[in-house]
Amino acid sequence: MVGVSEDVVKLYFTAHGSHSVAGYARANGVGLDITNGDSSGRPGFHASPTNNAGGAGTAYFEKLVAAGFHFLQLVEYSETGGGSTATWWGDVGVTYVQSGAVGYMMG
Repeated sequence: MVGVSEDVVKLYFTAHGSHSVAGYARANGVGLDITNGDSSGRPGFHASPTNNAGGAGTAYFEKLVAAGFHFLQLVEYSETGGGSTATWWGDVGVTYVQSGAVGYMMG
């Protein structure tokens, strides 16, 4: 809930993943009041250089938001084709590498 549109709302979303086939890309973003697209304008991106290569991208949402009720949605997108499948990881099997988001807004 935003009372007065004068402070920037921030949310940073890092997502780890891989593709089974080299050359396919994955992107992650932050949707403002939508669940099927990126509103950040600065989505995270990673293309797998080799089969099953892992990597991470970080999306940066930093915008003034109009007064009223809003929600931010974490979104992921994967290219498909050539028998490629994408895998998104919450973690990589270790405690010190995690996917997730952190945000800030004045309240």
